[in-house]
Amino acid sequence: MLSGSHCSRSFRAIVSRSVNGIGKQRKSFESSALEKVAKAWFAGNRLQFQYQAVNGRGGPRTNELEVYFIEVHPENLALYAIGKETTYHKGVRTFKLARMKNLQVLRDTSYITPEDFDPQAFLKHAWGITGQSDGATANITLRFQKSVAARIEEGGYPNMEKRVLPDERIEVNFKAGTDKTGLPLEVLVWVRGWGANVEVIEPAALRERWLEDCRDVVARYGGG
Repeated sequence: MLSGSHCSRSFRAIVSRSVNGIGKQRKSFESSALEKVAKAWFAGNRLQFQYQAVNGRGGPRTNELEVYFIEVHPENLALYAIGKETTYHKGVRTFKLARMKNLQVLRDTSYITPEDFDPQAFLKHAWGITGQSDGATANITLRFQKSVAARIEEGGYPNMEKRVLPDERIEVNFKAGTDKTGLPLEVLVWVRGWGANVEVIEPAALRERWLEDCRDVVARYGGG
């Protein structure tokens, strides 16, 4: 994680080299966005850009962001800027650099990152990268087949409690952040990767969405 604001000159230089190193490994459009995000962050200027959310309606929306830190996704190494969006959401939000277009550093603006902002607290219930500005979470219960039990037992999953059931399946419980509809979308994406080796127990909204996916797969590819 890259964090901080209004860095000392020496620290800023170190982080700048790190950011440049990451940028060289990314696609050109993401690298260009990273350069603008880093400039705004280091200078304490707002960043203006257009953004099309994956599940958003209509066209791209113009946003202005006070960058608090830059995060690298632990699985796919995608880059994200996290900070306070001041025009529409008026709260702390996460933006994927690859979807940020027409970036401009607003040099006539300034901000100071709140001293009480804690990136770890923001990402505490993130099942990936999104984080929660309003603290909304859901209690998740999943059951995994015995065949994948060893992989679950290896751990590495945030806030997860595990217990072995009499039939040797593993039941796990944890909290995860939700979107504005109450659905833990990042958990849904993760669950999809387990295929038939997982059963969603709760919350009801997640279970129903998971079942919809299962029905859709059967309808498309079940072969009658």
